Amino acid sequence: MVKKVWWPLEVILITCYFGLILVCIVFAVSHNYIGFVSGFAANVMACFIFLLFVLYKLKVFTKERMYLLQTIFKNKIRFKDVVIILLIFPIGKGLYNLIMKLEFVHFFGIKAMQQNSALTDVQAWLMIILLILFIPIIAFSEELYFRVYLFSLQYPKFGKCTWLINGASWSIFHLFTTTNFLALLPTCLMYSYVYQRRRNIWLTISAHLINNFIAFYPVLKTYLK
Repeated sequence: MVKKVWWPLEVILITCYFGLILVCIVFAVSHNYIGFVSGFAANVMACFIFLLFVLYKLKVFTKERMYLLQTIFKNKIRFKDVVIILLIFPIGKGLYNLIMKLEFVHFFGIKAMQQNSALTDVQAWLMIILLILFIPIIAFSEELYFRVYLFSLQYPKFGKCTWLINGASWSIFHLFTTTNFLALLPTCLMYSYVYQRRRNIWLTISAHLINNFIAFYPVLKTYLK
């Protein structure tokens, strides 16, 4: 018998756990208490711990429902799915930039970590490795948690409106990160809506990976010089 879980509690717990770690890292780096590379390494470690937590939750979740975890990945990406994947980023990015022009939205933002331009060659390559690890870890962990685990808890209660609740949950998750959670809301809703319509986790994971790579490419390019 599956234990009933109050879904907002899940969001609050994860937001506090992961978000507060990021706040501490940003605070430490901005005050030069630790190096920029060390701060980002701690960020990657926090993401990895979150991924392990998500896999544990999914293992228990799928075991209690008597089907294998592998069934989550059984669907394949079709040609029309590729079009959806390629559209998610430009639409989400455009809406994000549009909303960020609203003055009150900036009140909810957290200042991003300043890149250290005085990194040695070794430190620069360490940053490249950390970024390469960070991009897939955060994409898989967030998609598996929000689009698979949390969505499955929300759907029995909210039905066709689940994508709204799920998207808002994912947006709230970014409350303590440097990405403005209000401006990110349209993108979050798009991911959840696409998953609800297609029920293909590979679709949203692929879009998330591309999104993250494009977002971090300028940083990677800087360190590759």
